[in-house]
Amino acid sequence: MEKSSNSEFKDMSIYWSVFFLKAAGMWLTSDDKEERHRRYVYALSAFALIYGIYVNTIDCYYSWGDLSHCIFLINNTLCILLGIYKITILTTQRMEFRKIVLYAQKNFWHSNYSGYEKEVFVQCQKFCKLWLVTVSFLTQASLAGYAITPIVLNIGKNESDRVLPFNMWLDLPLSLSPYYELVFIFQMLCVYQIGIVYICSDTFLCILNIHVIGQLRILQYKFLKLQSPTKTDLIDCVNEDYLKLKKCIRDHQALIKFCDMLEGVFSLPILGHMVVFSLLMCFDTYEILLADGPLVSQTIFVFHMVGSFLHIILFTSSCQGLIDESTNVSLAAYSSWWMDCPMNKVGIMLRRDILIILLRTRRPCCLTAGGYFPVSLETSTALMSSTMSYFTLMRESSAKEYICPHENITMLVLLGRSTISSISCVQDGPKNGFRYPIRSFQKVTKRKMTGVLKEVNHDVSSARKIEKNKSSSNKDYALSVTTFLLKIVGLWLAKDRKEQRTRDLTLLYTVIAILFGVVVQFRDFYFSWPNFSDCTYTACNILSLVLVLLKLSVIFVQRTKFFGLVKYTYKHFWHTNYDYNEMVLLQECRRISALCIAIIHFCAQGTVISYVLTPIMANIGKNETDRILPFNMWVDLPVAITPYYEILFVLQVLSLCHVVICYICFDSLLCLVNLHVATQFRILQYRFSNLGNTSNVYSGDDNNSWRVLEFVKKCRASFEACVQQHQSQIMYCKMLNSLFTMIVLGHVLVYTILLCLVGYQVFLADAPPTRRLIFVFHITGSLLMLLLFTFSCSGLIEESMNVGTAIYSGPWIDLPMNRIGTSLRKDLIMVIVRSGKPCCLTAAGFFPVSVETFTTVCNLFLY
Repeated sequence: MEKSSNSEFKDMSIYWSVFFLKAAGMWLTSDDKEERHRRYVYALSAFALIYGIYVNTIDCYYSWGDLSHCIFLINNTLCILLGIYKITILTTQRMEFRKIVLYAQKNFWHSNYSGYEKEVFVQCQKFCKLWLVTVSFLTQASLAGYAITPIVLNIGKNESDRVLPFNMWLDLPLSLSPYYELVFIFQMLCVYQIGIVYICSDTFLCILNIHVIGQLRILQYKFLKLQSPTKTDLIDCVNEDYLKLKKCIRDHQALIKFCDMLEGVFSLPILGHMVVFSLLMCFDTYEILLADGPLVSQTIFVFHMVGSFLHIILFTSSCQGLIDESTNVSLAAYSSWWMDCPMNKVGIMLRRDILIILLRTRRPCCLTAGGYFPVSLETSTALMSSTMSYFTLMRESSAKEYICPHENITMLVLLGRSTISSISCVQDGPKNGFRYPIRSFQKVTKRKMTGVLKEVNHDVSSARKIEKNKSSSNKDYALSVTTFLLKIVGLWLAKDRKEQRTRDLTLLYTVIAILFGVVVQFRDFYFSWPNFSDCTYTACNILSLVLVLLKLSVIFVQRTKFFGLVKYTYKHFWHTNYDYNEMVLLQECRRISALCIAIIHFCAQGTVISYVLTPIMANIGKNETDRILPFNMWVDLPVAITPYYEILFVLQVLSLCHVVICYICFDSLLCLVNLHVATQFRILQYRFSNLGNTSNVYSGDDNNSWRVLEFVKKCRASFEACVQQHQSQIMYCKMLNSLFTMIVLGHVLVYTILLCLVGYQVFLADAPPTRRLIFVFHITGSLLMLLLFTFSCSGLIEESMNVGTAIYSGPWIDLPMNRIGTSLRKDLIMVIVRSGKPCCLTAAGFFPVSVETFTTVCNLFLY
């Protein structure tokens, strides 16, 4: 944090964000000449904003009664008011804003990085460029729409009938040359100036957020580097690492102070943006779907809505990353070598300082909306919900022709007041496992943790070792069935080149089968339009195929990480090196896993059989030319005639079976792994609560010094092994979340729609009983699968937090107050503090998955 820039630093994202701020008159100046230029540009921005307010207000006054046009003008006015609000806040906070910029230039934006730090910084730059290009493109497209609309509308009109981008309502011949051209250019210059003011502060804030996240990742890397395994002198090693720790703490303090500075300057602009956002999205949706306007004018709102949506998603993602990475500092500190430090003066101080870090990082750094609520990914979901609520109200009002001026004004006032209350439901605190685009921290943990990532090397010898260990888990029904399904899909380990070629061919067949199903269903949807019942039936199939493609694509892209995870699981979870009590816990887990897999497979097979029985039952009593297939083909062939019918029937059934296998195999594996990880936490709890095996070695009332010493040493050795296991399981959960988080998000999103469509097919659609039977099994299986999956995720959360309770239930009260006993007590406190933050799976960082997720999806389904 104390680095200074000795070499010139250039970055496109920073350059362009600074350019936007300069164009708005909000950047820093170094002399009087630049200050005069800044004030001139600031005055132009203020004039453009005031002019925009004037034009839209006057137009709204003269157009009152035309709901569509008034909403168009109100949308423009809200954007302008939001720009005025942001630029006013930044002007009043100009000195604090200057401190933020100078600090970032000195400590973030320089070239004095090396190794891993440079890698993190480069990834920050890449994501900042992506953010800037996205925002700039969508803003330019939206603003260009204001110019293109009148140009297109004026085609074929007389000169006296030409229209401007915005109505002026002046007693002047503005449609005639040269007045028309002058006013047109003037209005578009004002539009672009307003657009720059609208995005400049948000663009710069998001870039600052991303760079702070990068600095927090670099800080985590520094904490993990506190160990020096190559040194032989442990005392010198501790002294050197304590100096490094003190520097890390100073860096951490500086970053916390910087986040507080960001909060002080940008908190109110964020609040204004959150309050106005739902209204803007609502008005955009109305203009696109309901307003009676020209198609070219709707492109303005299409780009504006897409830009606003991506803007809020990327911005809240950066805020979520700030929350997650600030709390991950505790994980990095906890993962250092503190438990191996000697109990001298420096070692005790190092432990105490790390404990203070763990306590401090329980309160994350975050940005808030005026102090009302922390901004995170859940904020975006709350905003989307409020947007849909407002749009529903407007649609109903438009349908009932509520165009009374006073009622419209009252509705807008009520909407504005209700926005904060609708957003404030966002829960405080971080959510674990956010997948921020900068993923390099995983590479650090790969160098550190005890073998978690050493198994990632995907070679033949490791696969053979796993096959040998596999004999110990042959009695695990759930594992055997899940492994068999994954082999059928073609994404599993291979023990030699021949088997790998078989896997590759199987995977190719899987892709062909899925693509065949996709083509058949999309063609059926196209030719069935507009039969609502048939289209709904086909949409259910299409959504299932989309979900299968998502799962298969994610696992295939990350197959190296997936195979490494499987190898680690075989080596550390699915083995027989347990004592009797631990084996009891493992057998209980296997029974629950077998029950879950059996339920999932029963519903899946019932769905497949129903798809096959439907055409068989429908063909009873029909002629050969009238026979139907499980899925309509829509090809210019006599598909109902032998042998075409039998061939296509077999092909469709084979494709169906393979799609269903792909649909359930990854969910079965994830549910199985969740249950086993939760069991590993239970085993860890058992080991923590039985440190030193007090029943056989030592009683707290025993004064035998030899037995006391033996007991303490055994406790210390057991404790160190348990801490290493705890660290490994935490990192395993992070890897599991990074691998499956996008699948979980897609699963939850698609299930919400899929359950609705399936429910329609079961209860409302005019369909034969056999088709209803398909969706009875489908909806039952989907609900049970979601319930079992969320149940396993809740178990993971609970058992990871119960580690602290198990430690408290252990024999720590019997430890003597000698040097080792005192050290062990302090280390136990550190583990208890760390276990207060649970391990969990998240839906791409939007929310942690638990049983509450199941109830939420069911509530949406009932609506």
